[in-house]
Amino acid sequence: MTDRAQCPVDHHSHEYATQALVIHQELRETCPVGWSDVYDGFWVVSRHAEAVTVLRDPATYRSGKEFRDGTWIGGDAIPNSGRPPLLPLELDPPLATKYRQLVMPWLTRTV
Repeated sequence: MTDRAQCPVDHHSHEYATQALVIHQELRETCPVGWSDVYDGFWVVSRHAEAVTVLRDPATYRSGKEFRDGTWIGGDAIPNSGRPPLLPLELDPPLATKYRQLVMPWLTRTV
C-alpha cells in the first residue's frame, strides 16, 4: 500500500542492535506509526498515544494469525514463525475476547 507512512525498521539488524535508542527517537519525531516492508511487513508504532490507538483498532492493526495456503501467517512474531497461534495473544477480536474471558478469572486478583 502506498497510502501508509514508511518506517523501514529491521529490529534484527546490526544497526538496530547498536543504534536502537537513536532509531526510536527518530521514529517518535518523524514516524509515530508506519509500515516496514522487512519480513513480509509489519506496523511500527513508536509513541504511547499512538500505541493506545492501534491497540483499540484491531480491524486495521491485526496481530492475529490466519491459516492460509497450508501455513500460519501473521501474529506477533517477526519474522513469522509459521506455528499455530499462541492463545489468546495471537488472536484478534471477537475471538480473542472470548478466550480472554475464559482465562480472566484465573488472572484476576481476588480479595
